[in-house]
Amino acid sequence: ISASDIRIDGKFTGKLYTKGKLVIGEKALVDGVVVCNSADIWGTIEGTFTVGDIVTFRSGSSFDGSLKTIRICIEMGAEYSGDCTIIDEVEFKSISAEYMR
Repeated sequence: ISASDIRIDGKFTGKLYTKGKLVIGEKALVDGVVVCNSADIWGTIEGTFTVGDIVTFRSGSSFDGSLKTIRICIEMGAEYSGDCTIIDEVEFKSISAEYMR
């Protein structure tokens, strides 16, 4: 749990919650449950991903899992496999509140 921005350039497995921005570097692998305010994905993410504003999947990134977000951007060259649900701020606050208990 963090109140600040986080950048991952290695392998992370588990649960991650940040009120800030999450950046996943080009060689990074994140596997688990992630809740963040915004995200910029250059590497690989697998699992359950919830974003309170915008998530951007950059060219060369890979996603496999379940995404809930307010806004999404997928660049050409990004791989996306899974489902995507567009949520509103109220639903994001409800989801993120579960991680602050």
